[in-house]
Amino acid sequence: MSAVSHFQGAYEKLAPVLAGHGLEWLDALRKSAIDDLVASGFPGSRDEDWKYTSTRWLKGGFEPTVAGQDPGDSIYVPRLETRFDRLVFVDGVFSQPHSRVRAPGVTILPLREKLADLDRLGDSPQLEGRPFAALNTALMDDGAFADIPAGTAVEFPIELVFVGTGRGRAANIRNLIQVGAGAEVTFFERFVGLPGSHFTNAVTEISAGEGARVELVRLQKEAVGAHHVGLVAVRQAANSAVTVRSISVGAEVARVEVRVELEGEGARSDLTGLSLGRRKQHHDQHVSVWHRVPNCPSTQTFKSVLDDHSRGVFTGMIGIAEGADGTDAAQTGNNLLLSDDASVQTRPQLEIHADDVKASHGATVGKLDEDAMFYLRQRGLSERRARSILTYAFANAVLDGANAELSGRLEAVIWEWLGGGES
Repeated sequence: MSAVSHFQGAYEKLAPVLAGHGLEWLDALRKSAIDDLVASGFPGSRDEDWKYTSTRWLKGGFEPTVAGQDPGDSIYVPRLETRFDRLVFVDGVFSQPHSRVRAPGVTILPLREKLADLDRLGDSPQLEGRPFAALNTALMDDGAFADIPAGTAVEFPIELVFVGTGRGRAANIRNLIQVGAGAEVTFFERFVGLPGSHFTNAVTEISAGEGARVELVRLQKEAVGAHHVGLVAVRQAANSAVTVRSISVGAEVARVEVRVELEGEGARSDLTGLSLGRRKQHHDQHVSVWHRVPNCPSTQTFKSVLDDHSRGVFTGMIGIAEGADGTDAAQTGNNLLLSDDASVQTRPQLEIHADDVKASHGATVGKLDEDAMFYLRQRGLSERRARSILTYAFANAVLDGANAELSGRLEAVIWEWLGGGES
């Protein structure tokens, strides 16, 4: 049985019990999504966007989860910062005992509890033609819903934690984040997992109102046997500023897409990413920013550090529509190979339909600087310690300007991957 047939069968079986069943608009949306998936199939090597990332692992027959199967109350959940409001999901199922929301004036709850009040979902143009987004729409049962009212400044990050149990399950997680005009908020998405195999298919939609300030920190640290596909779709109104930081450390195969639409004049997008790979891990970072209106700046800064036989992919697109004069867009993709057997494919892209713009891109692939290594060794550092320091300096640059409450955590993730930089 093909992966498409497997998930089509799962849809036919689970549709009556999925969250929001009976809502006419949602039932129609789900049906349209599964039909689109059946028509297109999952991407293969002939699909340019997936040329270097195989989807053959989907034949593993992952079973989609729905609420009521297992609330996961007894499942180990990593230590959580007590000051943060949070929603926790285990295999995509909301876990009330691990969750807490106390921030005044904001709405943070499981999406399945909000569906009856909505009349649309997934209307973002970034989701069109994306087979994994179609699978998510067809089978999503829960996720996080957040509504930050206009003018609200949320003091601490809001934490969204997704735990995979390694029991061969597929969690189709849908997060919907709405940030009102002039509001300020940081979200911390954490994907972690227990040893074993599972499939995380996560879609996060972010709508930033006029003048809003939004930061999304996304940490993928699932077990080595996991498979992860993530899509962050952002729409920005005038003068809004959105920062997305994506760090990928875990999983056997991990692909994260960040797709941004700058729809209001003066909107700013800053995207950074870091992937750390060892053994035979495969990390794919895929970025697309479209400037639809004039005077919108954007930056893309993505790095990867690859060791052993790991592989990396970076695809970065800057799109500038006709009439989007005054655009200032920059993209860099830097890759550090710590092993002769590691490899990376990097593909910077520009699509420009306007004249009065600034757009640049650059990509590098290299190894640790031998002179710098010699300098540190001459001062008594072991080779391992010297390598760790230089690698940390390279990787840590993507954390510049990160939320103060989270920067220490993210630095710790890098040091942990490096082995703590022991001498």
